[in-house]
Amino acid sequence: MKIEYVTKSIELVNDEKLYLINMELWNILERDNEIDGIPMEENLLKSLSKMASFVRKHKGFSLTFYRYSIGTTRYRWLFCIVYNINDRLQRVQIENVTCEFCGWKGKMANPTIPSLYDTVEDRQEALNIAWNMPVVNCPVCDKKLKRNAIWVGYI
Repeated sequence: MKIEYVTKSIELVNDEKLYLINMELWNILERDNEIDGIPMEENLLKSLSKMASFVRKHKGFSLTFYRYSIGTTRYRWLFCIVYNINDRLQRVQIENVTCEFCGWKGKMANPTIPSLYDTVEDRQEALNIAWNMPVVNCPVCDKKLKRNAIWVGYI
């Protein structure tokens, strides 16, 4: 199946083309388990299904795919979650978090994971932007969480 068939939109994020997946067509992607002739292994599909479930439940998040070139003639698909913050898409990693002050447990969106930017041309600039984003605190006690969160939510 062609990536464009399950794509809601194509966006430029960190100067890299990301294909935002139309979650209403997710079941087609799971069924066909390949994109542009590149197969998706079972373990990969399991990870993607968890991400898709999260994206469906939380407003402002999208699951994206992007191409990673292997040499001059081959490529594979990589993926990440992006969060729409102030009309700007930001790559994030969704993490479980526990507040060390009050014990609150939830999920957070962390943009400061270096591997999120491995394929970005100006990786350092992308990381600098991520590190300088406004962070949100624990929703219960309002203290700073251990890691940088630009979004927090309940489990």
